[in-house]
Amino acid sequence: MRWWNLLQLKSKDASTRRKAITQLGKEPFESAVEALLAALQDPDGEVRQTAADVIGAYRNKNALPPLLNLLRDPKPEFRETAAEALAATSLPGAVEPLAATLKDAVAGVRWKAAKGLDALGWQPETPAQKALRHVALGECDRATEAATAAVDPLITALQDRTFHKRHAAVDALTKVADPRVFKAMLQVLSDEDLQLRARAIDSLAHIGDARAVEPLIKALKVVDPYVRSRAAEALMQLGDRRAMDALKPLLKDSSWEVRLAAIRALGKLDPVENLELLAKGLQDKDREIREASLRALQKSGDLRAIEYIVPALLDEQEALRKMALSILRRLDPQWQNSELARKSIPSLRAACKNLDYKVRKVAIDVLAEMGEPLPVDPLLSGLL
Repeated sequence: MRWWNLLQLKSKDASTRRKAITQLGKEPFESAVEALLAALQDPDGEVRQTAADVIGAYRNKNALPPLLNLLRDPKPEFRETAAEALAATSLPGAVEPLAATLKDAVAGVRWKAAKGLDALGWQPETPAQKALRHVALGECDRATEAATAAVDPLITALQDRTFHKRHAAVDALTKVADPRVFKAMLQVLSDEDLQLRARAIDSLAHIGDARAVEPLIKALKVVDPYVRSRAAEALMQLGDRRAMDALKPLLKDSSWEVRLAAIRALGKLDPVENLELLAKGLQDKDREIREASLRALQKSGDLRAIEYIVPALLDEQEALRKMALSILRRLDPQWQNSELARKSIPSLRAACKNLDYKVRKVAIDVLAEMGEPLPVDPLLSGLL
């Protein structure tokens, strides 16, 4: 049937020619080389691709030129086939073009080239070649061993379609000190992949360049709450007061993660100026936000915070009640005698009717410290 398959290569139907080539690949014989080499020049791209799949096993030096042409084909799947076929030829002339293909824009092509080079026993000679090989194999973290030589290959990897490879590229770029990284991360801020944006935001915070402030402020308006929260955290790390006005509205955000990040950021940027806003966080339904508000008020060192912290002694969480008491004592050892503390007497009296025994006990103890007469209530009979 060999003669029949060779005859079918002259068919006007491309699918027939492809089938014939496939059959020739199942039973290789030397006299088929000339016909397969001709098929590598076929006007149909899929026929050329099929021929490349087969011709590599023949290891014929005459296959190099047409395979190199296929390696430049606009379709990445054809370039992948060409890279694999070149490696299969085991010819010395295949190494250099495969090494150049490590710069291909498509991850699949780069991977085929790298695997082919490994099969040929190729060893990178320069840091740039090492970085290109590692990135092509998906070893982005190892690529950073080449320092700045890894930047361009990693930036190319940011265009990959594979989710985890793009994320790995961002993480790796963050570890390299190079001005190109900053520009690359700014571009990622507009990426459709929201999680990738969040990683880029973390990267910009790590880089610490003040030029990132305005782009990060814009990121506070992104629909995704995780991106907004990461942007707020990044602005906190950058410590630039220009972000304060943009952060304040986030204290009312529907996402607790965003509110928490805003509290932390405003607490670091200027807890004194933002004292009243931070105090509102003590009324939040989320425990972590109330805790963050307490810490921010403590950091302020402002005695005005006493007025806001005393009601926190009645928090439903015992740990936060203890934290509030500890902060009050640090702000003013005689806090219970201050006029600011006495503003909370009505709420303390109301808490004496709380159904939670521990809350009632705290309210009674605080009123006693203030020298206030204790209310008479059936709920308190067991405490008096």
